[in-house]
Amino acid sequence: MESRRDQPGRRRLENAFGQCEKALKVADDLPKGGYLSVFELFRARVRARVLGDQASLHAESGDLDLALKELDQTIALKRNIGQDEWTAQSLIQAADLAYQKNDLATAGHLSNKLRQIFAAAHKLTSVVTRRTFCCHRAGPGEI
Repeated sequence: MESRRDQPGRRRLENAFGQCEKALKVADDLPKGGYLSVFELFRARVRARVLGDQASLHAESGDLDLALKELDQTIALKRNIGQDEWTAQSLIQAADLAYQKNDLATAGHLSNKLRQIFAAAHKLTSVVTRRTFCCHRAGPGEI
């Protein structure tokens, strides 16, 4: 049974989900097309942001499977509109949730995707191909 102490938190969570639904409706109600498809881009950005927020809320409430599903959608949307930084942030969030579920294979896979985005952004192919990282103290002149 839920205690009275948990009720304000539950109400805040329900309110947050309601706000997410309103934001999705606003995005869906935007006119189609527009100059240079600006409305399509805005719709995708809003949907990605709201789905990411919903994923955070679901993760906080303990529903990690639903949170990961929403993050998958968020990552796909962000990749489609070329938002590499945002994609990377969502990949970090998804990898963390997979790790929390003790799904180390998925967490590792998502981390590799993250490294690929980082490498592409910085044109560092060695970061992607390197499987192990060694740490040592740099001597004078090695940096």
